[in-house]
Amino acid sequence: MAADYGRAGSGLTGVTAYDADGEEVGTVGRVHLNDVSGRPEWVTVRTGLFGTEESIVPLAGSRRSTSGDLHVRFEKDTVRQAPRVNPGDSLGAVDEQRLYAHYNLTRPPTEAAHASTTPTPAPH
Repeated sequence: MAADYGRAGSGLTGVTAYDADGEEVGTVGRVHLNDVSGRPEWVTVRTGLFGTEESIVPLAGSRRSTSGDLHVRFEKDTVRQAPRVNPGDSLGAVDEQRLYAHYNLTRPPTEAAHASTTPTPAPH
């Protein structure tokens, strides 16, 4: 069963993300919503020494801890090596295709026809 992050995933922004081994990856920046369902599908995670890099990671298979942290199912290096997307841009079909390939995931068939997601702005 997939975790429910609410319709807009607003509770995810600013939480700490951990990898499959429990190692800290970074802080969730933006939430990308699926254009068809309106549900959170991807998040950006600020990585790097000063959080200057942003990596995109799928929410599929992730979970929230009792303390509210996000635990993704991928290793830290896999997240950090994800294809880059311009900050603030929506994920287009090509972006998603590259991300699905990077994470070795298959796009759900019902989503393939409307393959783009829209980010929700991070609070300042």
